[in-house]
Amino acid sequence: MASVLKVDEMQGVTSAGDITITSEGGSATMQLQQGLTKCWHVGVADGTSLQDSFNVASMTDQASGRQIISLTNSMNNADYNIQVTPGTNKSEPFFTTVATGSYRSYIFDEGANDYVDAINASLVHGDLA
Repeated sequence: MASVLKVDEMQGVTSAGDITITSEGGSATMQLQQGLTKCWHVGVADGTSLQDSFNVASMTDQASGRQIISLTNSMNNADYNIQVTPGTNKSEPFFTTVATGSYRSYIFDEGANDYVDAINASLVHGDLA
């Protein structure tokens, strides 16, 4: 019979933020926190409509197809990974200007023109401050 574990909070024994899990094959372990997405958003590339998000304080329009995503909880440093995905096959994603509390997301079309009509999404992996 399967067990169900119900908890409101998890803490490591050695360190509160240090929880190790075993891989599916049982031969490797990893830190649980390292595998979690720290931020994600879905919005319109004109920067006016943040449709859904996690750990995003705001999305600010910078120009056509360009926005700044500001985080609610900052990252530990600017060395984190961002994946930006356009919502249409006519646009290409790009990000730049990474800071601990924000990053810039650009969406442009095949001709490298800013693309306003696309729905774009991003997610962030790394260490929270």
